[in-house]
Amino acid sequence: MSRLQRPQGFILVSMIMLLTCLFTVLFALLTLSEQRSRLVHLNTERTILGAEARAGLSEATHLLAGIHDWSLAAQELPADPVSLNQAAGAWHRLEVVSARPSEVTVRSVAWFEAAPGRPGVTRHLEATFRRRGLSFPDAALYGARWVVMESNARTDSYNSGTAGYDPKNPGTQGHVGSNADVTPITLRSNADVKGDLVVVQQAQPSVRPNAHYLQTQRREEPLPLPVVAVPVELAASSSRGDVHSGVPVELAPGRYGDLTTGAKGHVVLQPGDYLFDNIDMGQNSVLLLSGGKVRIFVRERVEFGSNTRINMDSENQDSTSLLILADYSTGQKTGFHFDSNCDLVGALYNPLGPIHLESNTQVFGNVTGDTVQMDSFAQVHKDRALQSVVLAPDPDGGQGVRRTSWSSW
Repeated sequence: MSRLQRPQGFILVSMIMLLTCLFTVLFALLTLSEQRSRLVHLNTERTILGAEARAGLSEATHLLAGIHDWSLAAQELPADPVSLNQAAGAWHRLEVVSARPSEVTVRSVAWFEAAPGRPGVTRHLEATFRRRGLSFPDAALYGARWVVMESNARTDSYNSGTAGYDPKNPGTQGHVGSNADVTPITLRSNADVKGDLVVVQQAQPSVRPNAHYLQTQRREEPLPLPVVAVPVELAASSSRGDVHSGVPVELAPGRYGDLTTGAKGHVVLQPGDYLFDNIDMGQNSVLLLSGGKVRIFVRERVEFGSNTRINMDSENQDSTSLLILADYSTGQKTGFHFDSNCDLVGALYNPLGPIHLESNTQVFGNVTGDTVQMDSFAQVHKDRALQSVVLAPDPDGGQGVRRTSWSSW
């Protein structure tokens, strides 16, 4: 009897094993199908979030074009969540990672509204933007070869786009920078930098006792300081000759020879571009603008005598109204010299030549040169509004906002 039951028991066991294998394969197929479905669903949601995050960066690009000072981007860009695809429940918000007047890094974070059964998916896109074209360095002083601040010299900052300079509450973006890798910046005793020292690689500034600055920053590469070309029409125009005047004179834009006045000279410039061979104004002189913006190109030398006031009738110290630039089209190096107690509202740009500010001279704007010398008690108040001024376009002619890097996770 037992011999007859053995085959039946064997068959029963075999069938149970076969059914177990079939159930195992079926379960594996169902699991694989579910995982594939989840993967497709996840990829779909990542695609939706990617579009949402990219919309955030596009929004940032558009908004940055209208922001005067990018160092204030955290206050200017919207912080509230925004949705491009509300039907899918996708949202994004903008976060400012770092901000300088002409460079800002923005992160766009996209996510889904919380819902039962929805995986916690987020998407991050981060981009760094810079203004297109050449703008002034993000510094009160910048010297290609060196910067020296003698005892009690000072830098700080303000923003003429929002208010005038307040000596009781100066800004702390009066940075001092240099491209040199050996002794780029020298601060004598009691020199006061309301900002950072910006140097290349491992260059070490020389700081005397009691000198003050916020912290040292480092750049991986020197900051480009290209020459700004004189407009073609101005360079090709006929010279109107020298201007030697001992009485008040008002000039129209154009090309001239030398501009020379004795003591107490008085010159008014109409809006536009000017090209001079030399500027030499005696002590106690005045140079004013009649309204609008003025650019002055100088080929050989700028010399302002002591107690001269340049563009100082500006109520809010708007330095964007006057730019004094060196012209190197003839190969002649240009020097800028301001005698003691001069006051200037404007920006100085002389990338291949020296700039010397004697004692107690004040500049409301920016000073950029091959070498920059500040004598004792001289002051430079960096105007952050200058970051919106394009000195020269990009080689491709573009202006506006340029994205320089991109990362995602």
